[in-house]
Amino acid sequence: MSTTVTHVFITATNKLEPDDKHARKRIRKQAMSKSAQARKKRGGYGQHNLIQYPAEYLPCSGSKSDPQVSLKALIPASLASSSYEKMRIRYNFDLLDLSQLTSFHISYATANILANKPTMLTEVLGHRDWSYLNYLPGRIGHNSALDKAAACVAARAQQWLSSPSEPVSSSILKLYSSALAALQAELQCPNACLRPDVLCATQLLGIYEMIYTTTVYLRNCQLLKMSTEDAWRYHSTGATALIKLRGPGRCETDFEKALVLSHVGQIFHEALNINQTCFLSDDPWQAALRSIPTTDNLFSDRSEPIISLLTTVCRVPEYFYKTTQIICVTRHDTPAGLVDDVKNNLQLLRLQLLHWYETFFGPASSNYPKVAIDKDRKHEALGFSFAVSIILNRLLFCLDPVENAACEETAQDSALKILMIANKELSAVSQAELFMAIKFKVAKVTLATAERWRDWRMSVCPLTESLIMPKDVFVDWCQRMGWETPRQP
Repeated sequence: MSTTVTHVFITATNKLEPDDKHARKRIRKQAMSKSAQARKKRGGYGQHNLIQYPAEYLPCSGSKSDPQVSLKALIPASLASSSYEKMRIRYNFDLLDLSQLTSFHISYATANILANKPTMLTEVLGHRDWSYLNYLPGRIGHNSALDKAAACVAARAQQWLSSPSEPVSSSILKLYSSALAALQAELQCPNACLRPDVLCATQLLGIYEMIYTTTVYLRNCQLLKMSTEDAWRYHSTGATALIKLRGPGRCETDFEKALVLSHVGQIFHEALNINQTCFLSDDPWQAALRSIPTTDNLFSDRSEPIISLLTTVCRVPEYFYKTTQIICVTRHDTPAGLVDDVKNNLQLLRLQLLHWYETFFGPASSNYPKVAIDKDRKHEALGFSFAVSIILNRLLFCLDPVENAACEETAQDSALKILMIANKELSAVSQAELFMAIKFKVAKVTLATAERWRDWRMSVCPLTESLIMPKDVFVDWCQRMGWETPRQP
């Protein structure tokens, strides 16, 4: 009776011959037997690459009679987008590291600072805050315009980090051109242009322009530098137009709210720059903004103090516009009732701002719930409130320097406080210069024009002269700030 070989032992002195195929087959069978038995026990035997099947086709139990139930709800959203991971690996850059460039504190002044000091970009990378970028992993791979915009930003950021002094490569310029074409195609479709992914693509291309400007400056090409700054403004105004077109009814999901919130600061500054009212002051938009706050961090962009501040200041451009009309156009022909209405509303906004300060920075702030506080964001918010306070106080002073004489003193005091915050309170120079840039400018221009405003106040005779500020004094302040003023017909 022949014996059956059940086990084959291989040693250094008894190795298999290369052509002993039967012995090799027995070795492989023996090695895989335990794995096969384990698969049989858990019901996965014979089902190759089971983990790669779509989640909704997995049975919820081993019984064949049980209905198949979708398990998508059990899988975190961030795992659904392998497309984002592929992009991150391909370009060796994670777009979430750019979250600081999506804050409402970002403005055209920030773009100018980055153009002049491009190395500051590295100082803000990696400091992640909540923003619309948090939602990209679950959205990449579903919209061509968004995919291409994200790819060109990631590629540009990675190239800048590896070779900051090198010009933008032709491959990145091709990516940018392709992203623009894809975005343009979406914008030409009445339904597609309202999708949040299209708005996100527009805002991402604005970040690209901010990064692109840094290289142009390093190459000492002033003409191109100016053109890229104009391109950043172009994307910014385009995003503003899209937000307005979408309306407050399309500000419901967390992603949509994050997109709007990141652009509120730019919408506010654009309204001042072109001397128009701000549509965010409309009641439906105010309600949409008030639906955003969370308690994750007391001074994050989506916290109650910040949302409360933003909903208040959105009305400032309206009364800046009305004040410029009075000073630059109608002057003595302005009905007294209209002037009084503007002054009353400016006073109301000023009181609301003071109330905000007392709530979150005064003695009453000790009663506020103790939650995490980002000190940099806290002081940046305070600086923003001081900058808005300067505008309100100066507008009141322009319309009546006698009754509102203290307003100019308050404006000068607020300017000094902004400089103090920028110099002493923030944790890094980059924080001060990038996120306090526009506040810094408001403070400097206020101090630079203080003497001329004071001289006019001293020359006013309430009994014989108009109390409205001379047009040339007012326009000088506006021009230094880059704010348009109406031309008298």
